[in-house]
Amino acid sequence: MAIPTIQMSVDDWDKVQDNPIQRDTELHSKKLLRGIDGFSETHQKVAAAQLPDGKLIKLDGHTRALLWSQGKLKKPDSLSVDIYHVQTVDDVMRLYRHFDSQVSAENGVDKKRGAFRMVGFDPKSSLLRNGGLSSAISVAEGTLGNTGFDIYQAVTRWENEIRLIDEQGFTHNLVSAGVFAAMLLTFRKHGTGAIEFWSRYNEKDGVKNGKTMDGVHALEVFITTKHMRKQIGGYNNVMEIAEKSLACFEGFKSGYFYSGKNQIKRLSLKKYRSSLGI
Repeated sequence: MAIPTIQMSVDDWDKVQDNPIQRDTELHSKKLLRGIDGFSETHQKVAAAQLPDGKLIKLDGHTRALLWSQGKLKKPDSLSVDIYHVQTVDDVMRLYRHFDSQVSAENGVDKKRGAFRMVGFDPKSSLLRNGGLSSAISVAEGTLGNTGFDIYQAVTRWENEIRLIDEQGFTHNLVSAGVFAAMLLTFRKHGTGAIEFWSRYNEKDGVKNGKTMDGVHALEVFITTKHMRKQIGGYNNVMEIAEKSLACFEGFKSGYFYSGKNQIKRLSLKKYRSSLGI
């Protein structure tokens, strides 16, 4: 069945509601301006979803609308708007992801911001704004390297932990994907009981007494060494980091102190996930 098309002015298009999971439009507009050279006829084609009550919601054209309103992009005389009839707002978000996949316009950072917006979350911490959340969740769930990962669904599954972590104001320094995965899992298991360890790790406030050290300091030393050796990336390194981060956390919770001779023993991600029903 043919998709109906209507004509609309740029000013009327600007009034159409943005998609609930639209990316950071302001940031993306700067990228778009660097990649275009004046007006193009392709700018005149946009798409919107229409709910049963007649309400329209943008499926694309958000960035162009912003640039037109700012006078940074020449306005076309009118727009051709393809109308997709849907039943629910969930349908609108699914269509948005489909459009985005087709044009490959959204990178991982854009998608993360869209997922945050979907759940009404505006991250304040450096970790949630800049950290590799997609990789961390994939490690935490045991799906790293699998195809079909959906950050929108993943953020919904981990929303409680994400919000609690963000409240602590953690930076992303020394928080690689493996460490971040351990952080998510320990907050899932211990809730606010995980705050002390990760706050002290964030502040580099571990304890060292002579030749012994607590789990916080042991993790600091281990991760710093991995960075120096450039052994942060790659599947095997990420898994090792995640499992040793879990071990340091649980060792700290139990009051265990590592000695110079005691290397950190890995704590199985698979078993840890299983204990949480993941």
